[in-house]
Amino acid sequence: MNIKESYQKNSFTIIVFAICITLIGICCLPHLNIQLTPSKSSNNLTVNFQWPNASAKLIEAEATSKLEGLFNTVQGIESISSHSTKGSAYINISIKKNVNIDAARFEIATIIRQTYSQLPEEISYPSLSLNISGETTSPILTYTINSGESSHSIEEYVANEISPIISQIKGVNNLSISGVTPYEWEISYKSQALENLNLTPSHIREAITNFYSTTEVGTGQVFENQEIHSLHVRLSSFNDTPLENIPIAKVNSRIIYLKDIASIQLKEKMPTSYYRINGQNRVTLNIYPEPRTNHLQLTTDIKLALNSIVIPPSFQIHLAYDESEYLTKELETIITRTILSLVFLLVFVYILNRQIKYLLLIIISFVVNILA
Repeated sequence: MNIKESYQKNSFTIIVFAICITLIGICCLPHLNIQLTPSKSSNNLTVNFQWPNASAKLIEAEATSKLEGLFNTVQGIESISSHSTKGSAYINISIKKNVNIDAARFEIATIIRQTYSQLPEEISYPSLSLNISGETTSPILTYTINSGESSHSIEEYVANEISPIISQIKGVNNLSISGVTPYEWEISYKSQALENLNLTPSHIREAITNFYSTTEVGTGQVFENQEIHSLHVRLSSFNDTPLENIPIAKVNSRIIYLKDIASIQLKEKMPTSYYRINGQNRVTLNIYPEPRTNHLQLTTDIKLALNSIVIPPSFQIHLAYDESEYLTKELETIITRTILSLVFLLVFVYILNRQIKYLLLIIISFVVNILA
């Protein structure tokens, strides 16, 4: 085999290899993640939980310190820090760089699931999240749902008919509904009845507050089966007693209940702001993406899913915000500038060489380098 044949054979091998790499690049194009800000994963996990009305000392003794001790048994933990305040606490867990973060996250989640039943029942289920920098907390899509019905009816329709379909789409992290007027109990006391019993509205307010309050008495230790167990004591008068049967005061050996001096009605809270379009109530649905998700593909999937839902005539759904519109506009700008730059480069090369083969060689090399 002479030098020329060897060169031709090697050249053919290189060209075939370049074509294969180019085809692989073309196949990978649909899987590229296109989002507004880049994602950068960190090796930090955060565990959050709440204990309403509990002191920081109690939360630290009954929950935070216990969870910290269990998390320390996980291999690959670099450091653990925590912060307990009144009503809530969080634990930051730093994982070593050479440790699989998904495996550590699964092990910590297993510990939480196995330990939760041993924590005080007032504590919410601890949430485990991975700290990711560069992620936006803004929704990817925002829809407004308008109807002449009440905001609660709109919320119920969205929660039962729309949310289950959207939440099943791959890449959707969570959904939130806003603009719903909450309900409240309205207590209208009878002035004459209060006067006859020598009571005031403050007696009603104080009785209701005390009835629904929980007082933490303190903590202690119990020795059982040669082991020391911590014990916390709380005082609560709350039970399943209906609101109208709350005792208000004792007058002349008679217990006065709330129903004796007031009427109770469940009604919508007086709104502090109004969400109306053409005289109709409006509820907003925000859709948030998962990290490292192709936002353009996700918005397309969500829109297709919504178009497949049969909307009742009394409801109207409007797209209020679409992040993909901005992304598409920016991509078009980038592509236009890139094409113009390439055209200027090719014109310059052609002016210098006046040969088409050099021009084609540069174009092919440019395309292969991008795709490969």
